[in-house]
Amino acid sequence: ADGKRGVSVGRDTIVAVWTLVDGTLLQTLAANERLEGAQLLSGSGALLASAGERGALRVWDLDAGGKELAVRDSGGLGEFTTLRASRDKSTLIATTIDLTLVLLRATESGDVERERVLVGDNDAIIDAAFLGEQHVAVACNSELVRVVDLRTLSCTMLAGHTDLAMSIAASGDRRRLATAGKDGAVRVYSVSRSGSRPPRCIAACAGHTQSAGAVVCTRKAHGKNAYVVSGSRDKTIKVWRVERHALEPAGESDDESDDDSGDDSEKNGSDAVVVRDGRGARAPATPRAIATRVAHEREINALAVSPDDQLVASGSQDRTVRLWKLPRLEAAGELRGHKRGVWDVRFAPRERVLASASGDRSVRLWSLSDLTCMRAFEGHTTAVLRIAFVSGGAQLVSTASDGVMKLWNVADTECVNTFDAHDGRPWALAAQRDGAQLVTGGEDGSLLLWRDRTAQDSAEAAAARAERMLGEQAMFNHERRGELAAALELAIKLDVMNRARSIVQRMLDENKAGVPLDGAESTEPPSQLMQCVSALDDSLLARLLLYARDWHATTRAAPSGVRVLRAVLMVRTPDELMALPETRTALAGLLPYAARHRKRAARLAQRAHLIGYVAQKAGVGSAFTALDDNENDSDEGSANANASDSANENTTVAALSIDARKRKRPSDADALAAAAKSDAVCKVKKTTSLFFVNSLTAPYS
Repeated sequence: ADGKRGVSVGRDTIVAVWTLVDGTLLQTLAANERLEGAQLLSGSGALLASAGERGALRVWDLDAGGKELAVRDSGGLGEFTTLRASRDKSTLIATTIDLTLVLLRATESGDVERERVLVGDNDAIIDAAFLGEQHVAVACNSELVRVVDLRTLSCTMLAGHTDLAMSIAASGDRRRLATAGKDGAVRVYSVSRSGSRPPRCIAACAGHTQSAGAVVCTRKAHGKNAYVVSGSRDKTIKVWRVERHALEPAGESDDESDDDSGDDSEKNGSDAVVVRDGRGARAPATPRAIATRVAHEREINALAVSPDDQLVASGSQDRTVRLWKLPRLEAAGELRGHKRGVWDVRFAPRERVLASASGDRSVRLWSLSDLTCMRAFEGHTTAVLRIAFVSGGAQLVSTASDGVMKLWNVADTECVNTFDAHDGRPWALAAQRDGAQLVTGGEDGSLLLWRDRTAQDSAEAAAARAERMLGEQAMFNHERRGELAAALELAIKLDVMNRARSIVQRMLDENKAGVPLDGAESTEPPSQLMQCVSALDDSLLARLLLYARDWHATTRAAPSGVRVLRAVLMVRTPDELMALPETRTALAGLLPYAARHRKRAARLAQRAHLIGYVAQKAGVGSAFTALDDNENDSDEGSANANASDSANENTTVAALSIDARKRKRPSDADALAAAAKSDAVCKVKKTTSLFFVNSLTAPYS
């Protein structure tokens, strides 16, 4: 840091200090290990931290002749591969050979303290279990069992198995942790109440001849009915007594050291990342199984203990679920119905029912009273691997080998929700006692924490309903007072399309939806429709465009859609409209209907003019001529035109009657009188047709 000295480390087990002026070697320090990284700690450049193959981080004082100030090991993680420092040199980050990050805090005095250990690669996660509210025990594709702190994501590792850890279970009070491994061993750990120290192994149970793939604890960690039950590939179930007086000498209790003080933490090995047997603690006991039973014809995949600790259920590849009485494993019943192997079994927390998951892609619910299948949950497309009860037993969670997790209602077997949880098979599924949190893990190496949002979503839905009721009431009040612009804006905000159309139709009926022509200057104030459309923001305007598209789809609502579309085109420029994400969608659905309405309007106009032409050629067209001449007059002119039409009709009828009498054809006079009446009906039809034609063709002109 002073710019005059440089330090180099290497796999030749030495630290070399050089002068940068002429490259002279100032001093050499023997590290006695191959070094992989080094960092300067202080601003003066006097302190140097190095890390190497022995998994130890050393701090050297270069000004004191290379004096070694502190040594901090990796906690059993193995050799360090890299070492980096933060910009202020206060935090060191070291990586180990298994992609684990170790964060250390460096002090000015040269001491280093380990803060956190973050696992960079879990490989495949096989099983998981909650230890209290903030810790999760995880079995990965390793002989080490990892305990993860959910608050800091820091990790502690439990050693002891000589092969892969296959199954993990915790007691109901979270005071016992049991693990079963591929080495056939079952290990039992004592867990502190506060979590201030890592779990301590109190029993190492040996007896299975093949891989132990299932383990479960009773709800009680102490007392008469405190047991651990294990199942193995050797088709047997074993019961182990883990009550503390059966494992420890008289007068000693692991509970008394649950909340050890800071002075005793080093003694108990709480500073170690990898906790091993015999480090500052009593060696684990080696109890014998109090009961053994050949339970199935094939390997055992899952075990579960009833809430009252009286029964244990076992699921096997032989497609059966069997019930046993604790602790002597007396047969209590057999459940048949699955077509493939059973992967998991769980007791309901409150009712006398049992759930089982199978490779036949179904979950079955069994009654413990008569041992019959009550319900079947079908919906997964692949084998169901894990299940868990949540919401006090009212709902069930299941995971399948395709990575999908489903939430079911137990009462009606309805699938409430489906989640894409993992990219690989999710072998791990654990739930808190209250069901508020779930944890899942799979072959993709990810550990996912799920929280129950039912209460939060219900509160948000109630608040949304209350807000909607207030909005609807305000909309009705505006509409009752004739404030149609404000009512239409609220209808669009509340997303009630039918109500919005009725408001636009009322504007049309009350002549409050006028839209000026392009380039025309108007001295009148804008209509309520124009006021509303002008005040809408982009999101509401896009929603109104979608309304106009839907209104164009029906003949009855088309006039409202046409008028709204014209108002939107007058308020916004084409560039502004095309910037809205919904514009292209609206236009794609609107243009075909607009073209159809225009063609229909053209056909109506042609028919109306054809009727007028035929009437003129027949000599009864004066009524249509008068109608066409006075179509755009004022109300008074229209009244005069109507009177003139009536007079012309009477004159025409009289003239035709006289001509008929001259030719002595009274029957023709009656026919012509009927034709005159029909002509009046045609005039009414033409008036209606022309009004509809004008209303439809106005926006397209």
